[in-house]
Amino acid sequence: MTIDKLFNAITDIEFQYKRFIKTKEFEDESLMRFDIISAEICQQIIKMALNDAITEEAKNLGRIEINYLPQVGFGRKVLNALTFGYSTKKYLQKERLNYLYGAIHARNRLFQLVELHLKEE
Repeated sequence: MTIDKLFNAITDIEFQYKRFIKTKEFEDESLMRFDIISAEICQQIIKMALNDAITEEAKNLGRIEINYLPQVGFGRKVLNALTFGYSTKKYLQKERLNYLYGAIHARNRLFQLVELHLKEE
């Protein structure tokens, strides 16, 4: 991947990031596409070895768990029984959204650092 293609991929990811941040519902297909493109960019960042900190962060980033579900503790299970499942359903939705927003934001922050680093050189 050349630097121009890397810039184009980062621009595409940034556009998708802005769209994700505005929504409260995530489609699995668009998340998977975002994850694949971000994984390719991370691999390219590792190959280019721009900066030790950036390379290390790209290695530690990993993939997005598209079907992420948080662990439900005992207290939440009791509350679930008392509210007939309503509280756990809301809890799972909220925690999944928090995880996805965090994962998407971490990737966008890394890609902004890479873009800034490449523009400086």
